[in-house]
Amino acid sequence: RLTIAIMGEFSAGKRTFVNALLGRAVAPMGVLPTTCTINVFRRGTGRGARVHYRDGSIATVSADELDPYLRNLDDVEAGRVRHLEIDRVGERMGDAAVVDTPGLNALDEYHEKVAREFIEEADAVVWIFSATQGGTATEAGILSELRVSGRKVLGVLNKVDTLDSQADRDELAGYLREQLGEVLVEVLPLSA
Repeated sequence: RLTIAIMGEFSAGKRTFVNALLGRAVAPMGVLPTTCTINVFRRGTGRGARVHYRDGSIATVSADELDPYLRNLDDVEAGRVRHLEIDRVGERMGDAAVVDTPGLNALDEYHEKVAREFIEEADAVVWIFSATQGGTATEAGILSELRVSGRKVLGVLNKVDTLDSQADRDELAGYLREQLGEVLVEVLPLSA
């Protein structure tokens, strides 16, 4: 099955994009950056999630307990978690797994480490750029690493509704294409 990693800096709109991509609110919104889990959304029964710990053990969380679980996850517990496998229902995206990675440039260095490790496990990468930040040095560095490894990435310029005009949107998308075109297949401006 295809695995698509959604990556980008903290507050770029990754969770909003994941929810729009899957056609329903499956990615928990407003979770603080102190949680450093990878959330893998797989088609399933919609009954909740499986917490895969780094030691190989697995625990289950029911659907009604999932949002409180994620909101109350402290750094110690999050550090034990390898990833969460969260059920989603519906036909949208077929059997593809959509992976919401921790934001880069977040408060905890561990977030970035986990996100970088997961790049190697993904079949495809969608990089979410924020129109309010427009391509940072951190993003350029990681995307350069992807270029060296031969990966191509779909760039999504999110939050374009915050820009004043279509000309501003086109200019920023063009800048990203020019600066990062060797690794980006395309840059799609949108508002998730």
